[in-house]
Amino acid sequence: SDNGVDWTAQATNLTGYEMHNLICSYTDSLWMIVSSLSDDTYHLAQSYDGKDWRVLSDPLPDDFPVTGFAVTTFMSESFRERTLLVGGYDRFGNILNTRWSAEMTYAGVRWINYTVGRNEFRYLAGAQIIAYNDMLLMFGGIDENNNLQSTTIWQSEDEGMTWTEADSTKNVLPVTLSPRYRHSMLVGKDSNIYIVGGRSLSDFFTDCHRGRLASIDY
Repeated sequence: SDNGVDWTAQATNLTGYEMHNLICSYTDSLWMIVSSLSDDTYHLAQSYDGKDWRVLSDPLPDDFPVTGFAVTTFMSESFRERTLLVGGYDRFGNILNTRWSAEMTYAGVRWINYTVGRNEFRYLAGAQIIAYNDMLLMFGGIDENNNLQSTTIWQSEDEGMTWTEADSTKNVLPVTLSPRYRHSMLVGKDSNIYIVGGRSLSDFFTDCHRGRLASIDY
């Protein structure tokens, strides 16, 4: 699609694979999770045009998320583009407390599980993350007991390794913004943060909230 309204299907070269989730655009290419129809192993696939895909030979580890994860791509302090995947569900449907970070190296894309040795991070699915004002902000989601998270905004100043509650004097959400998961959250060209839609445990949201750091004009 060139307008987001009218779409046409296109064939791919992914014979023998099932497509599961498009992760993001990273290093000028698309990244997707696929599984082999012959042995049910899960892999990453990369494409520069959405038609021709290169499936990475190494299978994904069992604790890599295949759905329900929060994802964002940002520029690190070392001026390298990075992608971060937080939480979600693994291939067996188990909720995760993982944080997978990807960085391009001379040997290719390297994935690091920040959770190794740091299991204090909570189990979470259906949240959203944005890169904003030299930090990462995360909102929403459900936990391992299927409870909605509060309307607290969480922030990370070390590229997703550790998370703390954001300063409530600079991050004030409106009282009309209900806890939710599977919503959309993005940063516009005007530096405003947009939180759109999502769902509760029993219903869907059709609202849109807008605001910016150190502001209460959501």
